Amino acid sequence: MMEKRLRRQMEKNKSALAKSRAPMPELGGFDNAPLPPTKSSASVHSEAQQLNLEQELSPEQIQMFEKENQDMLKHYESTLDQVRYAGQLLRLE
Repeated sequence: MMEKRLRRQMEKNKSALAKSRAPMPELGGFDNAPLPPTKSSASVHSEAQQLNLEQELSPEQIQMFEKENQDMLKHYESTLDQVRYAGQLLRLE
């Protein structure tokens, strides 16, 4: 019974994933594309943005965002565990 439920959940996830995929545009023309910023400049920019945000937000808002981040992380870890478990079941068959 658990196996059937997992299969239905996997089918549901596959169909949702297939629906969310948009057709990829044809890639090309990267010969003259600018290079991405270096890691060090990107991290400095990110830190500056974070400092600006922390100055604009109240401590309660920061705490709320941290809680939401923890909740999302738990959700994604749970989903990953379900995928791993389903993969193990499929290998056993």
